[in-house]
Amino acid sequence: MDKKSDDFYVGYIGKSQQLRNFYQTLVPLIVLLVLGALFWILSSQENSAGGFWDVDRPIKLTGKLVTKPYPTLITQHQSEHGFRSVMIVGEGKDAASAWAKPFDAMHVSITGNLIHAGGWELLEISSPDSIEVTQSSSTSVLPVKQPLSQVSIKGEIVDSKCFLGVMRPGEGKVHKACAGLCLMGGMPPILVVKNDSGQRAGYLLTTHENTSASRIVVPYVAEPVEVMGNVERYGDLLRLKILPNSIRRLSSEEKNNYGELLTYDADVPFICQAPLPG
Repeated sequence: MDKKSDDFYVGYIGKSQQLRNFYQTLVPLIVLLVLGALFWILSSQENSAGGFWDVDRPIKLTGKLVTKPYPTLITQHQSEHGFRSVMIVGEGKDAASAWAKPFDAMHVSITGNLIHAGGWELLEISSPDSIEVTQSSSTSVLPVKQPLSQVSIKGEIVDSKCFLGVMRPGEGKVHKACAGLCLMGGMPPILVVKNDSGQRAGYLLTTHENTSASRIVVPYVAEPVEVMGNVERYGDLLRLKILPNSIRRLSSEEKNNYGELLTYDADVPFICQAPLPG
C-alpha cells in the first residue's frame, strides 16, 4: 500500500528536510519583522524637549569646574549673559559628583558626549579619567550670583538627563519610575513650566542652601506641582532655591485649569531662559 507522508513535527522524531527549509526561512523573517517594528516605533516617537544626545560624537570642552550644587563646567561665552554652563553627569543613572569633587574650582578639559536642548547642556562622561587639569593662560572668571525674587511656580519636575535628550519621552507618568531612579542617582532636577501660549522653559532646582535637591524632589517627580522658592541667576542658568517643605501637588481643580500634561507638546520648543511670574 502506498503511504502518503505529511510533514509535521513530532518531538522524538527528527525534522524532515522540508521542515528544516521552512523554519530556516521563517525565523529570519520574523526577526526582521520584529526589528523593523521596533525601529518604526522608536523613530516615530517625538522627544518632548526637542533634545539631542550626541552619543556617537564625543567632544572635549575646557573651562572652570564647579561642583556645587551640581558639577558644572563654566566657560566665558559670547552670549547674553557672558557664560556657558555645561552640567557634568555620569553614564546611566549615576551622577558625576564623586568624580568631579577632586577638581573643584580647577581649570580642566572634559571629554564626553553632549546632551542638549533649548540652550541647556549636559556632558556625559564615562570615568574620572575624562577630566584633565589644564594649564590655562587666561584667568577664568566665574559668574556672580544675582538674587532675583521669591516666587511660587506651577510645573513638572523632570530629571535633566532624560528630559534633555536621552529618553523619549523623558517626562510624564510613563517616565516617573525612571526619573525617580535618575534623581536618586544625583541627576540635576529641572522644574519645567509653560506660559499661556504653551512655550516651555525650566528652572534648575536646588535646596535653599544651594546644594543638590535631587533626592528631595523624588516623591514629586512627573506630577503637576507648585514649588515655592527664591530665583537666582548664575551665568546663563536660572536656579530655583526651594524653600523647606514648599513643594505641593496640585489639586484636581488646579490640574484642570493648568493642564494635566504640563510639558509635552512636540511642536513647541523647549527654551533655556525661564520666565519669572509677573
